[in-house]
Amino acid sequence: LEQLRKKLLADPGIRNKGSTKSRVTRYCRELENLLDWDSILAKRVQDSGNVWIALPVAGEGKALNPAGEWVPKALFKADKNASRYFQIEGIRIASPSFVELYSASAGIGQNLLVSDDGLPGRMHQPFLTTNFGLLPSLPVLLAMNYLGATPSQVEISARQLKIGPRVVPLCHGLIILCPTHLGRDFTSYSISEILKNNRAPLELHNKIVIVGIKAPLVQMGKPVTAPFGKPLSAAQLVAGIAENIIHGPYITRPNGAQFLEFVLMVLVGFLGAFLFPRARYLSSALLLPLLVLLSLFTGWVFLSFFGIWLKVSYAVTAAVAMFVLCSSIQIMQLDRVTKEAIEANRLLGLNFQKQGVMDLAFERFKMCPLNNVTRDLIYEMAQECENRGLNTLAWQAYSYILKRGEFRDAAKRLAELETLEKFPGFDPQGARKREGPLSESFIQQRKMLGKYQVIERLGKGTMGYVYKAVDTTMNRPVALKIIRFSDEFDEDLISEIRERFFREAEIAGQLNHPSIVTVYDVGENRDLTFMAMEYLEGHDLERYCNPDNLLPLMKVLEIVYQIADALDYAHQKGVIHRDIKPANIMLLKNGTVKVMDFGIAKAVSTSRTKTGVILGTPNYMSPEQIMGHTMDARSDIFSLGVLFFQLLTGQLPFHADNLSSLLYQITQARHPSVRELRPRIPKACEQIVDKALAKSRENRFKSARDMKRYIHLLILRLKEIRSKTRSN
Repeated sequence: LEQLRKKLLADPGIRNKGSTKSRVTRYCRELENLLDWDSILAKRVQDSGNVWIALPVAGEGKALNPAGEWVPKALFKADKNASRYFQIEGIRIASPSFVELYSASAGIGQNLLVSDDGLPGRMHQPFLTTNFGLLPSLPVLLAMNYLGATPSQVEISARQLKIGPRVVPLCHGLIILCPTHLGRDFTSYSISEILKNNRAPLELHNKIVIVGIKAPLVQMGKPVTAPFGKPLSAAQLVAGIAENIIHGPYITRPNGAQFLEFVLMVLVGFLGAFLFPRARYLSSALLLPLLVLLSLFTGWVFLSFFGIWLKVSYAVTAAVAMFVLCSSIQIMQLDRVTKEAIEANRLLGLNFQKQGVMDLAFERFKMCPLNNVTRDLIYEMAQECENRGLNTLAWQAYSYILKRGEFRDAAKRLAELETLEKFPGFDPQGARKREGPLSESFIQQRKMLGKYQVIERLGKGTMGYVYKAVDTTMNRPVALKIIRFSDEFDEDLISEIRERFFREAEIAGQLNHPSIVTVYDVGENRDLTFMAMEYLEGHDLERYCNPDNLLPLMKVLEIVYQIADALDYAHQKGVIHRDIKPANIMLLKNGTVKVMDFGIAKAVSTSRTKTGVILGTPNYMSPEQIMGHTMDARSDIFSLGVLFFQLLTGQLPFHADNLSSLLYQITQARHPSVRELRPRIPKACEQIVDKALAKSRENRFKSARDMKRYIHLLILRLKEIRSKTRSN
């Protein structure tokens, strides 16, 4: 256009005609104005008075030194204390190529929309410090003009930005953006559609309109995204920030935020220190997510209800650190305890082996790691089992050793045991299979039960047998009562009865009285349960319950007195015999009495055998024992009364043809008179028997001590009468 104007003005025909020259000049100027779109745009912007423009901010710069006519109206004033929060190193304001447009606009705002400080992409830089003042961001300018606030009504400080009626909290000079506004979908229109219709949509009336491209914004070399990863354009980001400033809600970090974070961290740490050591490792692993969720929930509550942003990462770190610390301590303690437990099991196994209780020794050795040291211990034990005749246990030991491969000659010895035929009842699988009913031959074939060597049979009781045996450790004779519960009880009851048996036997073993048999030991050998007691030379009282073989009255009184004395001692210890009968009373050669089987009756008293027969001797049971009522010491007094009656008369006070009739006799019928059966029995003796056999326990002797005292007085009276008779 300039070249055309010069060519026309140089033409002689036009140059010499003044009017024509002026017209050409005017036409060219008008044409130039029509083609100068920049000037037209600047003029339109200036005429509208409601257009604010973003000033690009670039990196790789030093201090912000903007210059130009547009600078003064774009800057805000602030004190030095506030200005230092808006200083950013490493950026600069790009020099605008279209200065006229910036000068014509209603306001200029920098486009550094999000900051990398604090929460990257979630914090807005409202101002930038320049040498001439503070340059606001475009969203701040839009919010200020939407709220009708003039620059004089804008107050800037380090902790807050006041725009007219709105007070926006700042965190170190930054606005924390609410995530809900950043991800919002604003209504958008295509510029081509608006130009095509030649008018703006009515929906834009009285609204802030953001004009920009739809491409996602890349700021400082990084794409800007919404909270859930959705890319944002510059227009969307400006709209979201402006709406957040205008309408809220506002998120802040008050001065006490760090204190709250410290308190939360300490609380979570203390919770972890309290809970983790008290829980197993797996439970601790489940508690850790709960503490993390608790920390996150606390942060969410403060953010949602109070608008306070707490950095819960400190509390989460405290929970994880406490979990790692406590878990490490637990692992170290577990390792130490495991080593101590292994050593304790090894020593217990050696101790049981020394005592001859090979099955318990084997159980302890199996609790140790199956290394060469343990295999060596089990191998030595297996050899000793072979020497003692415990071939089944030896087979189990060799099989266990070979689980980890060859070891010495264990395979050879195992093969020899499997082909062994001289050991009756040998079960190479070692399971609790029943080897036929418990019999004398079966027990004698075993030869050894634990550390006890079986010698000969002494008798047979309601359950099992009694054998004379030798304690190979102490080298002393013992009476060995051997029971196999699987012969007497159903499989589902055996475990309960065995547990009760050992518990009651332990209590009985604590009894120490001259008239009570001492219990040395109880144990198991495969499916046999045994009780080792002191060996006594004498006979039970059954042979003296025959009418043809009755003891003298004075001897009977002395025996009953000793039994009552033993019961009195046991009752004071809280032990009830429950099965006083002639077979459980031993009369020694020196004339003293020993009461046997304390605790055994109680262990099996509530159970029936496989055939439904009640264990115990019904003839000697008390009425309350038969009816299943709660029993106390007076039940033993009734049983002693039955024994007293039988020793005096040679017959039982209650007898019948069948069990139901017998139980009726005991609970309802009165016993015969002792003096009717033996007239020479003293009246006082009959009175003692009658009181002991009272149906109601309230009418019996209150204790064995009372019964013992009356018998003692009767003995003294009879001795006195006998002494007078001899003197006369």
